[in-house]
Amino acid sequence: MNKLTKNRYWVMVFVLAAVLGVGVLTNLAPTIAHAQVTAKTKSLKKAPKSLRGTWYHYYKSHGLYKVVIKKHRVSQGPVNGKLTTIPSLMIDKFYKKGKRTIYAFNSKTEPTDATAFAKYTMKIKGKKRHVLVMPQQGAGEKPTVFTRFKVKRAYFTPLSVQTHMA
Repeated sequence: MNKLTKNRYWVMVFVLAAVLGVGVLTNLAPTIAHAQVTAKTKSLKKAPKSLRGTWYHYYKSHGLYKVVIKKHRVSQGPVNGKLTTIPSLMIDKFYKKGKRTIYAFNSKTEPTDATAFAKYTMKIKGKKRHVLVMPQQGAGEKPTVFTRFKVKRAYFTPLSVQTHMA
């Protein structure tokens, strides 16, 4: 083989390798992107201690609303009314690096009984407070904030908080 033929041969090998390499990377890119988008899930046997306790939110239409999170039970409802307890509690933790961790409280028997919260810190009345944020399903709705103290007005977080959740 002469020198010119060898050079052409190696150029074709490199071009073929480059084309195949780009094709493989193009096919892998959606898989890598999908893996980065999906959150990891873990089932918990009991509610995390940092979420336990009584949490309050004020709705204009319903008044003061509370959520009571105990080790194996979640109840919610108006302060002066009867609380609804989620039967057969199942707790799922959704987390992803760089995003907020969401705790979903679901019923094994009643699929309509479900609620989800994420921990958040926000400034209320000049103090940094630990609060629970309930993500909203509707577009443009701000996430609802639950505090450990009774409130006389509704608190919400910016819409950007919703996009930083798992």
